[in-house]
Amino acid sequence: EEAEKEVVEPCTVVNPLTNQFYDLRPLSALGNDGEVQTWNSKGFDYGKNFSIGVCSTPLRQLKALRESDFVDTHNKSMVGGYYTDGEGKKVSIGEYSTDLKFRGLNMVLEYTNGDQCEDSPNLSKSTLLTFKCDREMMSKARVSYLGSMNNCSYLFEVRTVHACATANDKNDSAIWGIFLLVLFSAAGVYFFAGFMYRMIQK
Repeated sequence: EEAEKEVVEPCTVVNPLTNQFYDLRPLSALGNDGEVQTWNSKGFDYGKNFSIGVCSTPLRQLKALRESDFVDTHNKSMVGGYYTDGEGKKVSIGEYSTDLKFRGLNMVLEYTNGDQCEDSPNLSKSTLLTFKCDREMMSKARVSYLGSMNNCSYLFEVRTVHACATANDKNDSAIWGIFLLVLFSAAGVYFFAGFMYRMIQK
């Protein structure tokens, strides 16, 4: 818990078991100068295709939405994932979150407060994204639909190199600071020793 509290940047996390740093901002609008990044996933047997955002919305044109889109969503700009139903209406499967978490060795992101579940009107749709490190992928990321429960909760796997541990920018700065301090100290000792040597030779 203490390791997670050290991370203040959204869409980043420190694994409390290994103390390794992870940064998924390159997959979101947070690390793309605010430009929307949409990740598409085929639903296969579900019969719908999904559009997913990582730590941000996948929606590119909010003004183009119709009143029939996201009917149970108060703030449509917060939609983190959706599909289009048989009538052409967009259905939210959860509002996006930037709160990355580790459950054991699994890095996950939870989206809640989507549109109402068809079979359970008292419940709202939700989504769980699981992230897997893949250093051999040629593309930036691949989002795969794994399944759903009662047309209410949805599970996706995101394979990407950005789910691999990396160095924290703050840690990088600290390391460079220490390196430069040691370098200047060594240079100072070298010049001082040379000065003293010349003085003795005189």
